[in-house]
Amino acid sequence: MKIYQKTILTVLFLCVCFGANRIQAQDLQQQLENLNSQLVGGYTSPLLGNWANDLNSGIYHTAAVHSVLGFDLNVNLALAHVSGGDKTFQFTMREPVNVNGVLYPANTLITASTAVGPKNATVLTTVNGLPIMTIPPGYDLPYVPLPMPQLSLGLPFGIEVMARYMPTVSAGSEGKFNSSGFGARYSIDQWIPMCPVNIAVHFMTQKLNFKSKSDTSIFSGKGTAYGLEVSKKLAILTLYAGFQIESSSMTVNDYLYTNQSTGLSYTLQGFTVNGSNKSRFTVGLDFSLLIFDIQADYSFASTPVATLGAGFSFR
Repeated sequence: MKIYQKTILTVLFLCVCFGANRIQAQDLQQQLENLNSQLVGGYTSPLLGNWANDLNSGIYHTAAVHSVLGFDLNVNLALAHVSGGDKTFQFTMREPVNVNGVLYPANTLITASTAVGPKNATVLTTVNGLPIMTIPPGYDLPYVPLPMPQLSLGLPFGIEVMARYMPTVSAGSEGKFNSSGFGARYSIDQWIPMCPVNIAVHFMTQKLNFKSKSDTSIFSGKGTAYGLEVSKKLAILTLYAGFQIESSSMTVNDYLYTNQSTGLSYTLQGFTVNGSNKSRFTVGLDFSLLIFDIQADYSFASTPVATLGAGFSFR
């Protein structure tokens, strides 16, 4: 849960910095308040967006649906690739500003690390050395991970239902996380005599939530996917591939911050980050030994996602 803890720490840390490090120059102070949402969004969006891309991963590892009351219990780990463009973001200050000891004139584009970028903090001060804010360093992530437990159960008529569920897990003093989802698959090859491969279609919808210790919602995510998959079993190996259409998003809620030293309050405006993937083509390999399964696949999409999974199956 360390990465969830880091995310919420990032958002709260930025809120605290923006509220606590007020300066006397009224025009620059107003500018910083207007930039709050922009900066928080710029810093966290690559992390949240890649979590959104993770959501619709690992839905299947074969096109063969379970027989009646057959089931598998699997734990998937999705790993969304972090591109070079996700590593930094830019913003503009109307007034001259000192960035990490270098003076920049007004209206200059300033580059800072995002949450997935380099481990370099960006410290901003006025030309007179008065503190403005510190944009935290990134965590230098090559990929953004998301774990997703999944249960699949076979029903009559070639139908399989799927459920994803992670109970509320503590992220220390920063809050708590949970996720859930459901879906279904339907066998197509059952209608094709002597079909040499398994064919199925699927649907999945899911959501996740991050709340404070006092149950205040900090951010939430949702994802939906529709697709078709094909697989071929060769002894203990199953080769599978599929295509799906999908949507996903992460929403950070409004946050009311009160500076304890000044008593001043303001609201950090919430924002939504949409996953970049609208469709994907996936290829994978499943290794089965008795009741145990291990699988790995790779999704070709706007943001590529690798998925690893392991569990047990009774077909």
